[in-house]
Amino acid sequence: MVMKLLFIIETLIVCYVSASSARYKNIPHYQQQFPEVLYQWNQLDYVFPNENALQTALGDQTFIPGSGVPVDVQPYYNQAGDLKVFVTTPRFGMGVPYTLASIRDNSSIEAYPSYEWHNRGDDKWDCDKISSAFRTAITECEQLWVLDSGMAADEFKCPPQLLLFDLRNDELVHRFRFNNSLFTASASLFVTNVVQVHDPPPAGNCQDATLYVADTDHHGLVVYDYGKDAAWRVENKFMYPDPDFGTHTVAGQPFNLMDGIIGLSFDEQYLYFHPMASITEYAVPLQIINNSTLFAGNKEAAGDEFKPIAKRSSPCVPSAIDSKGIWYCVTFNPIELLAWDIKKNLIEKLAIRREHLEFVGGLKVIKNKEDNDELWMLSNRFQRLSSGTVNSNEVNYRILKRRLDR
Repeated sequence: MVMKLLFIIETLIVCYVSASSARYKNIPHYQQQFPEVLYQWNQLDYVFPNENALQTALGDQTFIPGSGVPVDVQPYYNQAGDLKVFVTTPRFGMGVPYTLASIRDNSSIEAYPSYEWHNRGDDKWDCDKISSAFRTAITECEQLWVLDSGMAADEFKCPPQLLLFDLRNDELVHRFRFNNSLFTASASLFVTNVVQVHDPPPAGNCQDATLYVADTDHHGLVVYDYGKDAAWRVENKFMYPDPDFGTHTVAGQPFNLMDGIIGLSFDEQYLYFHPMASITEYAVPLQIINNSTLFAGNKEAAGDEFKPIAKRSSPCVPSAIDSKGIWYCVTFNPIELLAWDIKKNLIEKLAIRREHLEFVGGLKVIKNKEDNDELWMLSNRFQRLSSGTVNSNEVNYRILKRRLDR
């Protein structure tokens, strides 16, 4: 096992060294398909349980039309093959009535699992409710993991938490609240969660899983062992932003954002990660970060196990890996959809319409009802939000899908 890991690490280092001259594959005609736009909005259309709830929210400004910005997308095909699509709208500011929703047939969004489950954004914060869902992850167990940052308008209203819902009945299965050893209230912001199930169905019972959660502002990673209900914090210099890449340009519009670790994806042996303000991809063996005893007395332990493995031309935010081991992200400048075969160090630039992918905040690979991989992306023109130039007369938000049959 040790020799195998050494070989893989050496291979990854070779990929890193040669990344500046990465090989780009000529893409066959059938791969030239453009991602399909499934939903688009000038501004989100929030649904309320009744007219009284809507008027109350408008009156106390817990709902300000146009204030919600979608960040993450999570599609879900149930056993019957029916599709349900979730979106998150974190509370970057106030006026967002709820932060986790599903999309209805008419493209309006509806609070999940219910309107009552959400803090409204007034002065009454109930930490048993959802305060600010940032990103989500659905597993093969038909379960939805929700990362609630606990933040609203740059203030902690509640401790961060992970919530697990059973999608077959929309009931809460499990809750994990972060304690003070895992975050710093004056500095942390948890934005990304990915989950690896170790006992999937049909043989397993979905009780053994590991979650990896990125703290982008305080530059760390929380590892949560669901089976043991235990978590620990991991820190490494590669989780910090690179000041040389803290000024971003998307669709010709510059903005500054020095976010640290944000993109997370994994395969059988490695967690891959990158800060937003960076053009470098890093990797660390899962067996290292999954070993809580290594980090019990030192969050920065095993530093030599973290390796830079590749560079790209521009930063990106989310990433994902498909069932064939292909890694995906959408870069800022130029806007490109990259498909990187990690083992072969082979990069494809997949066909896109750049105006549809201005700042991709959500990106997932899932299995459809035919058991084929699909790539889903949410574009939100975050550069406009950062500069205060959002125009409600234009399409600002899109959700797109691309089949990954190969």
